[in-house]
Amino acid sequence: MQADQTQMLEMMESWMADMCQSQETWLAQSGQGGGRILKAPLDPDRGTGDVSLVTSQQGFLVVRMEGTVRDALQYNMRGNGWTRFHFRTDAETSLSFDSLGKVKQAGPLCQIFHHPSDLENEESIEAGSKLDWITVFIPPEKLGLDYGFDDAAVTEPVRELARGCDDLFLKNWRLRPSMQAIFDQIHNFPVTPQMERTFTEAKAIELICRMAKLVTQRDLSDLPPMVKEKDIPRLELARDILLANYCNPPSVEGLARAVGVNRNKLSYGFKYLYDATISEFCNELKLQAALQMLEDGTQSISEIAYTLGYGQVAAFSTAFRRRFNASPRDVRTSFIG
Repeated sequence: MQADQTQMLEMMESWMADMCQSQETWLAQSGQGGGRILKAPLDPDRGTGDVSLVTSQQGFLVVRMEGTVRDALQYNMRGNGWTRFHFRTDAETSLSFDSLGKVKQAGPLCQIFHHPSDLENEESIEAGSKLDWITVFIPPEKLGLDYGFDDAAVTEPVRELARGCDDLFLKNWRLRPSMQAIFDQIHNFPVTPQMERTFTEAKAIELICRMAKLVTQRDLSDLPPMVKEKDIPRLELARDILLANYCNPPSVEGLARAVGVNRNKLSYGFKYLYDATISEFCNELKLQAALQMLEDGTQSISEIAYTLGYGQVAAFSTAFRRRFNASPRDVRTSFIG
């Protein structure tokens, strides 16, 4: 287990110890490869229900809460640079920061909350709140590596988290029906104690995948004046064309003709939908492909550059270093070990 995961696990176990009955009542179930689940009843003075803490073999943590709190609960948390994905069907809570003040949250929602290293905040659950939630804590390197949150299609603030940004980020969305269906499956699908860790982990991954889809979409209720809702399928088609041809993309004029919009609308609408110009979008796809090719090790650096459409190896190396703060040769060496 990595040091930062150990630190995060210790913090969450300390939080559980404060929320739940004495550790003599805790149930622990370990699996092969380091996965584990701790399950404990809430302290009767705090409410009724259960808290589960899953340590995933894939390097993330999951907290599952179900029950009702009696009196208002307050606790302090210190950030360590992990990102929190929170899904719930009910509850009234709040987060308090010196920089933002108090942020109240009620009802069903899904949330991304990046907690910067060493930033303290106060969290509270309102008296009488019904608890039905799953929170997944993911270290920054996993956001892009395992879940693709650094993809060019992901909206910019979230994409920057996957690229190492450690700024405070908090955003809520309404809980999607597909996410509610996952909660329904959890409620209605009884599992044995031996399977509970695996089942919880699998459903947490499914929720993260649903969130990944959500952050590649734009809120179409506030489109800029130049872009109409009828234009969205054409802009999505433009993206699909670029995904298939990013090594040798068509010109902006050619792409506009192919999808049936004028150049200005294409450029403006694409930037709005995908947080990147057409050129930036293609360049990011090229560099992500280059990273994979360097890891595969089957092509030379010059072959990778020419395959991806760079006229000169030097231009490829410059773009790669600017994006990843390392040369292609250094990255290849790190993969080879």
